[in-house]
Amino acid sequence: MTTASKLRHEIAALTFPVRRKAKYRLHTLANHALATAGSERRLPESLSEQWREILGQSSTALAAMPAAGTPRVLVGSMYGAVFLTRVTDTVIATALRLRGASVFVLGCDESLPACELNAFGAGHPDPGAFGPELWPAGMRATCQTCMVLLGESHDVPGLERVSLAAFAQPGDVERASELARDVPLAELRDFMHRGIRVGEHAYSSLLRVTLRGIPVDDERTRFIARRLLASSIVMVERGERLFDDVRPDVYVAEAGVYVTAGVYCELARSRGVRVVVHGLPPRKGTIWLSHDMSYHQALIQAPNAHWESLEMTPERVRVADEYLDQKHFVSRDYASYHVDAVRDETAIRAALGLDERPIVTLFTNILWDAQLYYRFNVFSNMLEWLFDTVRDFGARKDVQLVIRLHPAEAPGGLPTNQPLANELDREFPTLPDNVKVVRAEDKLSSYALGAMSRAALVYGARVGVELVMLGTPVVVAGEAFMRGKGFTIDPANRAEYFALLQHVHELPRVSDELKARARKWYYYYFFRLMMPFPFYDPKQGTSFAPTRFGFSSLDELLPGRSTVLDRVCRGIIDGESYFEWDEFEG
Repeated sequence: MTTASKLRHEIAALTFPVRRKAKYRLHTLANHALATAGSERRLPESLSEQWREILGQSSTALAAMPAAGTPRVLVGSMYGAVFLTRVTDTVIATALRLRGASVFVLGCDESLPACELNAFGAGHPDPGAFGPELWPAGMRATCQTCMVLLGESHDVPGLERVSLAAFAQPGDVERASELARDVPLAELRDFMHRGIRVGEHAYSSLLRVTLRGIPVDDERTRFIARRLLASSIVMVERGERLFDDVRPDVYVAEAGVYVTAGVYCELARSRGVRVVVHGLPPRKGTIWLSHDMSYHQALIQAPNAHWESLEMTPERVRVADEYLDQKHFVSRDYASYHVDAVRDETAIRAALGLDERPIVTLFTNILWDAQLYYRFNVFSNMLEWLFDTVRDFGARKDVQLVIRLHPAEAPGGLPTNQPLANELDREFPTLPDNVKVVRAEDKLSSYALGAMSRAALVYGARVGVELVMLGTPVVVAGEAFMRGKGFTIDPANRAEYFALLQHVHELPRVSDELKARARKWYYYYFFRLMMPFPFYDPKQGTSFAPTRFGFSSLDELLPGRSTVLDRVCRGIIDGESYFEWDEFEG
């Protein structure tokens, strides 16, 4: 990097807070002028500018805010880089405060050597050749931006900011780095520190940083892995002092994984502190939460009896069927991959060169994303499953295998540095004649492929439950949400899986009874666990051009104003209430 380029980065970093504040102040003033003239507010406003306006219309609610009492809630926001995390975090935190809880908002404040969003932190310790060639302010620009954004969303009356940096001790980063220095990549995941699985959280963060499901064991990856491990160790040691000081009754975190949240979820549980995890589910404009663990794990571990007791009224059946049907044509999720796809069976057969032999379709996930939340049941990872399944079908002539690579691997989808198309090409320079691949960018409908197949094979893909509803038997090889729910076929080991493959194309179509069971779980998943959260605009927003809040006064966050928000707060406060809502509850 040239000196001039380093200087530009340095100046940009040094002036960023002032420039950003001035920009959005001007945007807000311009929007006021537009509103006065009878036009729409067109310019994005920072969350701090929006809070200024909301608080200006909340004098009654502010005056009546109860004294801070119990429970003591530690909101592990940590960073401000993910815009919708900040929006949901601050709404929940403020609503809890309005109900009399003591709420503490945790920020990293540029104090970690690495996290899942920034492998080099603010440059301490010096990353050397592996880090960007920047001067000091430029090096800390990413961390600085993160904290500026967190301040914009969470500097709200009644919320107490807590800095992780305040619990540092001299030399703690250096000591943690020394502990992590010689840990081999193969042993990273099993590394423990003071009874906390710091290696597990460092490993998940490594997948997120490298965007790979299977890390490359090279010098750079080992450097990043050890830096993340050192951060996890620092998190534990500072966290012990933090928890002693704040004395939380509840720890609330987004997603519940990675260095920034996974470590403290585990630390909290080890100290008898209740844990609540929240996040943004697939369906637009909704939120979901779970007690004690990430919602991904909660979906697997929750007893079937809970959702089995749901009565599928005609209204619920209609909502579930309409939601599935509309996925063919219109997006109601944040990510939609099958809108306007080719659905005609004859056209799909021609495009793939399929003959009249039975078809079995295999659906993949993004490799790194599939391996963040789950341990593996049958295979060591998704690649092993994919490759071994191809070999099995390639040795046969009685059936055709279609591999549907996840559409999110296409440009503009979920980023990955380990696309499965490349992995397949590397492992199989020439695929068996009876194995066809639908590339991520190919406009062939996954639903149509599944419906025309004798069976579907999934690792963790959510499309499995939808294919059961369409009548296709589904075999689950990974630790997917739907495993163990009673409507899929769940082999327990490799021997069972490959024995099943020998006659998988002869499986009968799904019975009406199993379709109904799958529909019930589908409704429970999309329309009870995913609760409407109308406090932000889900159609717009990035970290740098934030979404708009969906409320104009704190009055709208008070008890009794929103059934969903009341449920969220009640579950966090009492530690028992289900985080569920249903428009047909009555």
